[in-house]
Amino acid sequence: MQSIAIALIKNTAGEILVTQRPEGRHLSGFWEFPGGKIEPNETVQQALKRELKEELGLEIKPQRELIRLPYTYSKKGKEPLNLVFHCWLCVITKSEGQPIALNEGQAFARWYTPDALSIDQFPPANRGMLRALQLPKLYYITQNTDSASQLIAQLQHFEMQMPRNICEPVLLQLRQKTMLPAFDQVIAELERIKKRFPALVIMLNFTTAQNLADVPNCISGLHLTAEALRQITDKSQIAQMAGFSRFTPRWIFASCHDEESIEKANALGLDGVTLSPVCRDKGQSALGWQRFEELVMRAQMPVYALGGLSPSDVSLAQQHLAQGIAGIGFWQPEAY
Repeated sequence: MQSIAIALIKNTAGEILVTQRPEGRHLSGFWEFPGGKIEPNETVQQALKRELKEELGLEIKPQRELIRLPYTYSKKGKEPLNLVFHCWLCVITKSEGQPIALNEGQAFARWYTPDALSIDQFPPANRGMLRALQLPKLYYITQNTDSASQLIAQLQHFEMQMPRNICEPVLLQLRQKTMLPAFDQVIAELERIKKRFPALVIMLNFTTAQNLADVPNCISGLHLTAEALRQITDKSQIAQMAGFSRFTPRWIFASCHDEESIEKANALGLDGVTLSPVCRDKGQSALGWQRFEELVMRAQMPVYALGGLSPSDVSLAQQHLAQGIAGIGFWQPEAY
């Protein structure tokens, strides 16, 4: 297993530094994040500082590991190359002008906001890194209810918790197991909140999606249930199974509980997953943080910890390589 250090460098404007692979090299024209091999007896932080100084003339300070990604490069006629990418958020402490390539390894470097970049512009191994930069640390999930009015009340409570001038993405899953009378009122409320908070990313639970004739414009993605994840063999099946003909989700997540489901999410190239239960939940045996981290280290996308957690657990979850936490109870008043 070869270890690679990757620098995810943010500036004060929230932009990310990316470099472009030059013509004549493998995957030329693709954007990627700067970094390189970790040498023997070298820490990740030391490798990051050395690589960025050599490549771009930058002095940086690594802050924390955002995501760790396994990846296997396969080339015809050669043994597969197993890699693990240690991806750290970093800040620049000293720069000799604008970052530019100092050797033939890169074409040039640019600053972009994460949302201005598409995964199609990056090599497959880098795509989980970009997703981690684009996603927040909290994933809000609505509670299954018996009436549209109760669900609307949840959405209004959620709206009250949002900062007025929020620019960073906010992630919300609409999770409703049964279709409710007057569900069009729920959709109207979602559309109103989305208009007020353009950065809001609304995910539709797969079970909820199957109860709709078509997907409203305010919906950005689908969250697959564990059962749907087991049944799907190709991404192209997802919209068809949900019954949609004119919806291509920007984001596709899934609920995972074990190694098999993580590997299935990898094979489908999903954008994110929840992994649960981390703590004991409704009689289920808990994964615990050690097993949670072991499973996260097999995932090629951001993973949210789910099950018995609150925002005060975000830092602990991130220490165990989670993107953040997901849940229903941590943001809901007891009345729901």
